[in-house]
Amino acid sequence: MAANAALEQRAAAVSTRVLKVIRMLMSSNEKNNTPAS
Repeated sequence: MAANAALEQRAAAVSTRVLKVIRMLMSSNEKNNTPAS
């Protein structure tokens, strides 16, 4: 059970880090690449 909890904590940390990176990439894309439409 403890191992599962540790794995879940690590997965949560990784997912939050990935979300932060995706948000940063999306915001930078919005600033740099304005759609022509």
